[in-house]
Amino acid sequence: MLERELGLSQSSLYNAFGSKADLLDRVVDRYQQDLDAEVLARLEPADRDALVDFVDAVARWVGRDEHRGCLILNLATEDPAEGYRLDAYRLRLRRAVKPAVRSFTPDAGEAAARTDLVVSTVLGLVVSARAGAGRAELGRIRRALRTQILAW
Repeated sequence: MLERELGLSQSSLYNAFGSKADLLDRVVDRYQQDLDAEVLARLEPADRDALVDFVDAVARWVGRDEHRGCLILNLATEDPAEGYRLDAYRLRLRRAVKPAVRSFTPDAGEAAARTDLVVSTVLGLVVSARAGAGRAELGRIRRALRTQILAW
């Protein structure tokens, strides 16, 4: 399909990227750069407002027709061997969310629980988009998480 769409031969693709695995790694790296710039960057500065903005950005990102979920999650669900990417992504989300939650949650145990809730709900939002949830459903999930965060 890539050969046809790009008008390149198989040897040209392999010369440019080395292997299918190398091409996939480059695609995922680019996707993560875009995700970082558009979504994870919302967590700066690390505070409650940034966390709410992050939740909104995730909902916008996964609700786009060209995304319909998340490349990393989609890869992991289609090929169990790609699960390591999802594990790393979950850890990245956790590390990015935790400082924002800690900024308004002094108790370490409570901050860990709230971080888990935000990360799990964000991943649930991603799964819902991948499973075909419409904008209305994604909006309800987004609003519920925002309401929870603002109540903390």
